[in-house]
Amino acid sequence: MLNTIRGYRIMIGKTQKEFAKLLGISEGSYRHKELGKNEFKQTEMKKIIDEINGNGIEVSLEDIFFN
Repeated sequence: MLNTIRGYRIMIGKTQKEFAKLLGISEGSYRHKELGKNEFKQTEMKKIIDEINGNGIEVSLEDIFFN
């Protein structure tokens, strides 16, 4: 999962800082979640999926978080 999130984030040209801002959390908190030290909340998962889909890549919650 973790490499999947990072991979999609990089594919759409976004930084950890940009994703942290999207989720309304600090960059450090985002980094911990992307590394698997903390879990993403369901609302955060939805925002990530929406951001990726909004950038032309069709992906589902299952593709990233439940694979």
